[in-house]
Amino acid sequence: MQSRFLTLIFSFFLSMYLCAGPLFSVPLKRTSAPISIETYQRENAIPLLPLLNSWEEREFSHYPYLYSPDDEQLIHPSDIFLINSKEAFLAIAKRKGEIVGLVSFIPCDAPILSTKYFFDVALFDAMKGIGFDYSQMLYVDIFLTAPECHNDPAVVDALYSVVKSYAQEKKRSRLCFIRAVSDVDHPLSKEPLYYIEPWDQVILGCKGTGIRFESAWPTDLETEVKTISHTLEFFVKDL
Repeated sequence: MQSRFLTLIFSFFLSMYLCAGPLFSVPLKRTSAPISIETYQRENAIPLLPLLNSWEEREFSHYPYLYSPDDEQLIHPSDIFLINSKEAFLAIAKRKGEIVGLVSFIPCDAPILSTKYFFDVALFDAMKGIGFDYSQMLYVDIFLTAPECHNDPAVVDALYSVVKSYAQEKKRSRLCFIRAVSDVDHPLSKEPLYYIEPWDQVILGCKGTGIRFESAWPTDLETEVKTISHTLEFFVKDL
C-alpha cells in the first residue's frame, strides 16, 4: 500500500514538472560527436527519477548485484535524496541528443545521507577512525553508461569532470562510493566480471577501506526472486 501511494505521489509530481529543464548545460567535445552535460537538482530532477530507476534496474541486474525490483516500482526509494537535498546533483551526459551516461553525487556529510537514506553515522565514524574524513569526501551514488557505449572513456571523462568540479567547489579531496563484494551462489559468478561502473576500469586508483555493511534487495536467483542480504564495501578515490 505504501509503495503504491508513493508511486501515485510521484506520478503527480512527474506531471507537474515534466517540462522542467536542466539547471545548466556544458558542451564537452571529445570524440566525433560532442558530449553535453546537463545537471539537475531538487524539483528539476523529478522527471528523471523513473529513467534513473530503469537504468539502475538494467545495470545492477548484473552479477553480483542481481537486482530485480518489483515491476510496479517507478522510482527507487533511495533516489529521493536527489530532490530532498539541496546539495545533491544528477548529471546526464548526452551525445546527439541521446542520453549516454549519468552520475549522481552528494557531499558525504550532507545530513540527509546519514539520517534518512543510506548509512548509519557509525559507518562514517569508522571511516574517519582509519584516516578517511567523510567531511572531506564527496559520495558518488551511481555512475552508469548506456549499453551501446558501456564505460566509454569519453562519456566517463565528461561526467567525471563535472563530479571533480563540484568536489573542488565543495573543497573535497576524495570521492567515496560503495561496491558489492559478497559472492552470491549463482551461475554468473563463474563468468568474467561485468564492471557496471567505471571504477577501476576507466577511473583508476580506487582503494577499498575495509569498512563493510549489509544491505538487502530483491535478488534474481534464477529459480526465484528473493530479498537477500549483500555485503557492500566503501571505496575511495583521491582527487
